Amino acid sequence: MVGSSVTFTGCIDNDEPAGIENLRGAKAELLKAKAAVETAKADYVTMQARLVEANVKAKEIENQMQELELQKKQAKTEAEIAEINALLEVQKLQWEKLLVEAKQELAWTQKSYEDALKAIELAETVVSESEQKILHSAKVYLVAAAEDMNNKHDAMITAQKNLSNAYLNYDEEAVKAEINGNIALAEINKSAQERTVKNLEERLAKDYGTADWEKEVKELTDSIDVLNKEKQGKALEKDRIVNSDEYKTAEKNLNKAWDNLQLATIPADFSYEVPAAIVGKIDAAGGYFITEGDKTFFKLSKDSEKAQGTLTDIIAPLIKEIDEDMKAFTAEWEANQENAVKKAEDELKDAKEKHTEAVKKWKEKLAKYEELGNYAVATDQKIVNKVIDANFTKASAVLVGGASEIEKAAQTAARNAIATALHKYYTDVNAKVGLETEKFKINMGVVGDVEKTLVDWLSDTTLNGTYLNEILDKTGGWGTIESFKSALVLGENTAFITEIGKNTTKEDLKQASLDAFGPAYLYLEGAEYLTVQPSEADITSAYEKAVIDAEKANTAFKVIDAEQALADAKLMPEMKPAYEAFKKALVEEQTVIEKHIAGLTEAHKEAEAAFNKQKESIETIDAEIVALGESMAAITKVKAALEELLKESLGGSTTEAEYKEAISKELEVAKAAVTASEKTINSYKKQLAQIEEGTYTDQMYIEYKKVLLDEATKAYEAAKVVYEDAQARLQAVIEKLTKASAE
Repeated sequence: MVGSSVTFTGCIDNDEPAGIENLRGAKAELLKAKAAVETAKADYVTMQARLVEANVKAKEIENQMQELELQKKQAKTEAEIAEINALLEVQKLQWEKLLVEAKQELAWTQKSYEDALKAIELAETVVSESEQKILHSAKVYLVAAAEDMNNKHDAMITAQKNLSNAYLNYDEEAVKAEINGNIALAEINKSAQERTVKNLEERLAKDYGTADWEKEVKELTDSIDVLNKEKQGKALEKDRIVNSDEYKTAEKNLNKAWDNLQLATIPADFSYEVPAAIVGKIDAAGGYFITEGDKTFFKLSKDSEKAQGTLTDIIAPLIKEIDEDMKAFTAEWEANQENAVKKAEDELKDAKEKHTEAVKKWKEKLAKYEELGNYAVATDQKIVNKVIDANFTKASAVLVGGASEIEKAAQTAARNAIATALHKYYTDVNAKVGLETEKFKINMGVVGDVEKTLVDWLSDTTLNGTYLNEILDKTGGWGTIESFKSALVLGENTAFITEIGKNTTKEDLKQASLDAFGPAYLYLEGAEYLTVQPSEADITSAYEKAVIDAEKANTAFKVIDAEQALADAKLMPEMKPAYEAFKKALVEEQTVIEKHIAGLTEAHKEAEAAFNKQKESIETIDAEIVALGESMAAITKVKAALEELLKESLGGSTTEAEYKEAISKELEVAKAAVTASEKTINSYKKQLAQIEEGTYTDQMYIEYKKVLLDEATKAYEAAKVVYEDAQARLQAVIEKLTKASAE
């Protein structure tokens, strides 16, 4: 195409003389039109790009939602399903938000495009007749390009939706019907494209040596008008069908059938008394087990339980768990039924004995704790340290030969005081938290070496100071007061004190309480241990609150487990038939719900078939309208090229070669369209053959939809390029006309 590359020269040749005022008016209107077109170009193309981006993101989210739906079907627990449902809601909101924003943006920019067309119409009213033809031709080319671009965009979005549906739905008969319908539509496109090829070939074969170019333009205009009237007639025919009572009724029935299918609840309330032998043994659908008095029921409500959800999320997991549990009913299980009660009784007896022993230990630890409280060794250490501080200097002094008897007596008294204080300290600490001291040998004269512990040597209130000094002499002397205290009071030197016990009565009580009754917080909020023995009712209540294994590992709860095991053992003969009866009831309810859904599905299929019958004619008309639009676009391009080449077009010249070059280019496009349609038809026929052979798969259907999406995306991108070229072309025309009006 020559397009916007045509160069305009010279001044505007007005058919009728115009005054200065008219020229100024023409200049002003052309400037307005120029500004409007520039604004429309910036806004419309930008927002089209944003719309495409939003739709691409929406498609990615939609595919993520499909993946989540697949995970939901495979989920095993209600928690997993709830988490997936929450993610789906977030994804759905984001998806809807993207699409709404995109549509709002396009609607807003549509206005700038329409404003530009109005500005051009005003400009057409104040320019000459020859200028009107040029401007009108460029405008028509832009309108056709915009319409084609929007149609291609809609086709791309439809292709995206079709791909999304292909992931979730594959029905062989429906696919066959779809492909046959697509073949029919493709044949319509091909027929219209062939008509365009024939028209262009006839024009290309024509001799234009002495052509009346104005007549040629009129013929092209008449051809476009004929196509446009045919297109308008098709649109009216479509409106008539869409607004007909038959169409509206079919659409209403389809929507109602769809709502009935999607929102369907179970057909009736369902209640089943669960046999005692299996009560509490089934985890799935726990919220539907209702206890009434001493009986447990499995209940479903027709007012709240969705039909499909009940099958997939409630009944199916229940049946699966029952089947898993029933694997335990082996020949060995059958053989052990007789011994089960005796074994359970023995285990209960053992559990009770262990609990009794644990309670006894708890009472002992409680008594010890109540006696010692928060006793700390440091309290007694402070007392003995005061005595040491008061007597250490005298006790540790070195007396030489001239010491008086009074000095010797004072030293002995000081040593005795320290030894007695140490003995009391050791005795008190040992009584409360335990103490171990080292053994020492002292020569007792006649009897020789005698070995006693440090505590025993210090127990002699008469000679304990002497013994202390003897022991210290053997181990390095008195030393400093700090080293003395560290070794004999704090026990930092194990030569004197092997171990000073710690007050563990609180920790011991906590452990004893845990072993006997379980975590105290199950009985009293925030409590670490129990100081009052709980009743059986208290223990039962705490047992019901326990969740994790660590909370259940205590003797009180093991008694409850053993009691339950004994009760289960007594019910063993009833367990297998109880499971079988419950499964039978569930399968029967499953069948009832499936029949209910099948009826609704069939009703939806019938409504869909009835609506599709109405819709088929519309799809055919839509295909015809698109085909007519493509024919109009092709001829419009040829006409636009011719008008630009006309001798009257601002001083240019028209030649047959140039005109035929424009026709040839458009003929290439038209022939390529026919080839593409033939390729599409052959692809459809190949798929039909594969379906008949049984080699067609749902994955092939998905891949086919991906190809269609790719083709639709490329077609949209190409149409956008043509639209941008049409904008540039119109701008160039207005600029030339504006320049000419000023000269």
